[in-house]
Order: sequence, then structure tokens, then C-alpha cells
Amino acid sequence: MHHVIIDGNSIAHWRFWATPQQQVNGQEVGMLRSFELWLHDVERNMKPGKMTVCFDSRRNWRYDILPTYKGQRGERHEALGPQLDRMSDYIAERFGPCCYEVEGYEADDLCAELATEDATVISRDKDLRQLVDDSRGIRVFDPVARVFYDEAEVMRKHDVPAYRLRELLAIAGDSADNVPGPPEWGKGTAVKAIGETIDFEHLLETCLALRLSNVSKRKQQLFNDSRALVRMNYELVGLRSPAP
Repeated sequence: MHHVIIDGNSIAHWRFWATPQQQVNGQEVGMLRSFELWLHDVERNMKPGKMTVCFDSRRNWRYDILPTYKGQRGERHEALGPQLDRMSDYIAERFGPCCYEVEGYEADDLCAELATEDATVISRDKDLRQLVDDSRGIRVFDPVARVFYDEAEVMRKHDVPAYRLRELLAIAGDSADNVPGPPEWGKGTAVKAIGETIDFEHLLETCLALRLSNVSKRKQQLFNDSRALVRMNYELVGLRSPAP
């Protein structure tokens, strides 16, 4: 049974900024109605055996690790917040019990928990592309770019395999989530380091010994000086299933 799993917060923000504001009885409903129409399109075009819409908890475990996580984003738009608060009830009234939210977790975490096999995750968030696994039939669809990410597409877009995308985000940093990388290490340097090593721990070990042949000794030393930061980033950009 094909499972379509939707990053509800990612899609809600997209539909909010793509849709004119609309009020009914003094309440803003433009995003809600746009989201509803979009979900009908998903059902019609993808014909899922099951559909789940995942939502962020207001606070999650990442803020305990990095209090400034997503700190650059500021307050939610005054017309968006009330609609997000109503979203789960609104969708449940129209599509049945398909919403999923767990206190202390982001929608990303919930998507990862559910995407076990034969699943399409719909999100604009590149973090979720680390879930892509051709052998288990897991792919990610970006509805704005209209691109399906399988393993080949992840490699083409990010220059690393899907199973090492977490390392790339941890090392290069992720400005979208206010996650800083080590000084002078951008995507290009991170890709070179990943290409020389077999996994995250091997990369840390090789860099500590200054044995990365395609990265300058100066940059390797800057990386080593930032090892605590990189390990924290690796934890932050990973996907954690809710505790049983």
C-alpha cells in the first residue's frame, strides 16, 4: 500500500504565501482552503493507499540542543498563525483522521518515522531527502519544483548520496534552520571530505589526522577546532522518531 506522507508545515507556508488572503466571518481562511484544494489534487494524482499529514509541535527537542535553532525566522505572520492552529481540525473534518502531531517533535521527525517502505514524502525541506532509499521504495517530492527525488536525483542535486546528506548538512551548515557550519567550510569542501571517507566517524577521524587529500590543512584544522559544533549539527539535522 503506497503511503503519501506530507510535511504539513512546509506545505502550509508554501500555500499561505502563494494564495491571496481570504476572510470568512472575520477569520482568515485563504491558506486553509488552498491547502484543502491541494490535498484533493494529491489524492487525485497520486492515488495513495494511505495519506498522513504531519505537523510540527510548537516546541521540539532541537531547541534544547540549540536555543537559536530557526531563530532567524522571527514571528509567524499574523494571518498565518491562527490558520495553523486550526489546521488539524480543518483537515480532519474534510479528509478524516489523517493528521499526526506529537508534542516535542517536528513534522520532519514524524515523516521519518512513517516512511518505512513504499512511501512518497511531500515536502520542500531538503532535510527529508536523507530518507530517500530506492531499495525500500522511498522518495521525496518537492511540490514547488515538481521534482521527485530518488537516489540518482539526490546525488545530482547535492553531490552526495542520500544516506550521507545528513553529514553534508551538518558540515556545510544550513542557513534555513540557523545551523552554522565550521569556518570556511561550505558545500564544496564538505562534498570533497565526504567523497574521501566512508561515513561520519571516518570523516572525523581522517580530518583529525589531517589526512584529507583534497582539503587544505588549514581548513582541516578549522574543522577540528569546531568538532563539538559539527557533532551538535549532526544531531540537529538528524531525524528522531518519537519515543514509544
